[in-house]
Amino acid sequence: MAIGLVGVTVLILQIALSRLLSATVGHHFSFAIIALVMLGLAASATNVFLRRGGQRPPTLEDASTMLIRAAVALVVGVFGFVGLGLLPLGSWYTGGGYTPVHILAAGGLFFGTFWLTGWVVAFLLAEYHEDVARVYWCDLSGAALGCLLAVPLLDVLSAQNVVLACGVPCAGAALLLALTAGGTATRRAGITLAGISTLVLLAAVWPPMTALRMAKGQDQRQNLWVGWNHLARVNVTANVPGAQQAVDILIASDPEVNAQAIVNRWQMGWGMSDRYEGDAPEILWVQLDAGAGTQIIKDGPQWVGRDQHFLEADVTSAGHHVVRDHLERAFVIGGGGGRDVLAALHFGAERVHVVELNPDVVRAVNEQFVDFSGGTYSLPQVQLEIGDARNVLSRSEDRYDLIQMSMIDSFASSITGSMVMSENGLYTTEAFALYLEHLEEDGVLSVSRWYHPVEYGTTAKVISLMRYALHAAGVEDPGAHIALIYARSAFALNVSTAVMKRTPFTPQEIRALRNWSDESGFRTLWPDPEPEPDDRLEVDTVLRGDPASWSRSHLDLSPPDDDRPFFFNTRRPFASWVVAIRSGDSSLGSKSSMFIILLLVVFLILSDRIVTLPLHRWEARKAVQNRTRLREYVRPVAYFAGIGLGFMWVEIAVIQRYIVFLGHPTYALSVVLFALLLFGGLGSALSTRLPIDAWRVSVGVVTGAVLLTALAVPWVTEAAYALPKGLRITMAVALVAPLALFMGTMYPLGVRLLERARVPELVPWLWAVNGVCGVFAAVTGMFVAMSWGFTAVLFLGAAAYGMTAWAATGPFSPLRALPLVEPIGFAVEAQSGETPSER
Repeated sequence: MAIGLVGVTVLILQIALSRLLSATVGHHFSFAIIALVMLGLAASATNVFLRRGGQRPPTLEDASTMLIRAAVALVVGVFGFVGLGLLPLGSWYTGGGYTPVHILAAGGLFFGTFWLTGWVVAFLLAEYHEDVARVYWCDLSGAALGCLLAVPLLDVLSAQNVVLACGVPCAGAALLLALTAGGTATRRAGITLAGISTLVLLAAVWPPMTALRMAKGQDQRQNLWVGWNHLARVNVTANVPGAQQAVDILIASDPEVNAQAIVNRWQMGWGMSDRYEGDAPEILWVQLDAGAGTQIIKDGPQWVGRDQHFLEADVTSAGHHVVRDHLERAFVIGGGGGRDVLAALHFGAERVHVVELNPDVVRAVNEQFVDFSGGTYSLPQVQLEIGDARNVLSRSEDRYDLIQMSMIDSFASSITGSMVMSENGLYTTEAFALYLEHLEEDGVLSVSRWYHPVEYGTTAKVISLMRYALHAAGVEDPGAHIALIYARSAFALNVSTAVMKRTPFTPQEIRALRNWSDESGFRTLWPDPEPEPDDRLEVDTVLRGDPASWSRSHLDLSPPDDDRPFFFNTRRPFASWVVAIRSGDSSLGSKSSMFIILLLVVFLILSDRIVTLPLHRWEARKAVQNRTRLREYVRPVAYFAGIGLGFMWVEIAVIQRYIVFLGHPTYALSVVLFALLLFGGLGSALSTRLPIDAWRVSVGVVTGAVLLTALAVPWVTEAAYALPKGLRITMAVALVAPLALFMGTMYPLGVRLLERARVPELVPWLWAVNGVCGVFAAVTGMFVAMSWGFTAVLFLGAAAYGMTAWAATGPFSPLRALPLVEPIGFAVEAQSGETPSER
């Protein structure tokens, strides 16, 4: 029971902490910090390994004390993290990069809890190694329960309060262990549980107690409203964050600049024409994770149909100008504050179908600030759905005159946990083929993105995706169906709009679009390009789809697909650094690949201290004659390393496989990860009924299931997109369950192999090896996915389980040394006359 509560604590903590860090220091740093602090789970296992061989082996009372400290460390971590925003350490980021002080502090504040809870898990697995199947089952079942609880908790409480609430099951586990062990820890555990429960209630009743003061360099005390959910932190402010600071810089460089006009343009939209002289609306600014933003227009419905309209002068309305004479039905992907909905209505749409993923964004528009917005989403012409746009379209037979996707970003850690980087299923070949399929004969797809004359990667990828969709539909000349225009703005914050038409553009349509572009002061990049001197995007090269021509660029212009959905990763992992070195410009190199490589270097250095050094210290303490070398531990290390690598690689890839199929990131966690952990725990419990050599069957089934998941599941899920949600959930569980069931048998069978080899004292050390390899797999898995796709990650998982099979076929103990060593811990048992289970 106690280890189950620890499993609940660790799983919820990992998810809630990734949400908190994503909203405050960025999704990349969230990934790094969580990966490193999770090493604490492995590092503490080596401490258990060494202490069990010492003069005073750890006891259940020690485990209870560790959990009390872990719960207290959570309280210190939360209030310390919130308090960072009040310290005079500078902004959360400076000059575009996050300050090392805050990054290191964020990791250091929560490392202790991971280390202490990991210590308890390793201790219980080692102490009850004879009953390891049941202990491991409780651990995985607790983590599965954490999956179910994480989503509703994050929808009710802020991420920092969910982190704080993790102290309750942690202290509860401490109390259970203290009651079992007896002694003085019972009173301390009870006081800790009562104290943290009181703090959680106070924080829930009075949110300012744990409210964030700073997030990504922005003062959060100016917010008008804040909402947390499992997808993002949503906040509403009166002005565009950073606008005034940017204007101050412009005024310093040119005192004659019309600062108010610039502010008005930014308030109206990033892609506004600088020639617009009409009225500027009042706005409220909605942000997700203190990053991606959208406007709420004051009295939005009253702007529909005006003679002079600011939305007509926005580059994001290029698609509307193409279809304005026959616009009846529009589909808006990512409604945000309702701006694109108002644009469609203004241009004459009789029906606007809008899909918004985050319910708190809709809540801000239609509830919290409904008097300001005018209730855009409540208009009779508007059909609103909360969910994923791809899933909605895949279940619909409707066709539209306009499908619009403007500035949809996903720079946030996914609900699937910290072990993913930023990807987006809306920008893949499969998604664009779906958009094309749902256009009327003369319909258009309009996609707006940031555009930089040199760093034009996302705009080029949109063109590449459009070319791919048209080519797949049998179009011989995709360039005749595409137009690309961009609006210039200060600080190179240019916005481009690519328009894809189902049928070729007519000369009249091209001429009208060009006239509007020229009147608005926009630049046309296709067709008949008129680029600025510093524009380096060659649209005709992208339209040719020639990988050989792309290879000369530092940018990755290949169209993303569902297997490799990293649309925002625009630089090629290795080749970009070749180009950067040759040119002497390091800014051309892939920052994401360098980020992961540096993380791996740090990880390998720490892993050496976690894995190899404790083994040498253990042997030195036992004064082993003819000391063994690490290579003599190859087979047991390979077995448990294979489990750690394989489970994490498979987990990462399997979760990604089902995100689009289930239609919401929440279900990837609530269904897929829950099924992996629950059936993995069930497999552990059933392993007691299996012979010790059943690992052969388990490895065979797991390897086969992984390969089927890689090769066959995409075909199955694609054919089943249109099924009702309940059937899709059932199908996902049925596909995941056999794989998880047999993966769950591998660890307890490995412990039984250690017992047969008469080296059960290696259990905590090999648990550390397993944990280190799990974190290593998380980091390398994302690098492989960004470079070659998630199918390659699944193949790695199959190979890891193959390594486990190889390890189990040979001698499972370092025979030269261990017979000379009295098994650690068992001498103590012999003196006391008690067995671990009796204690």
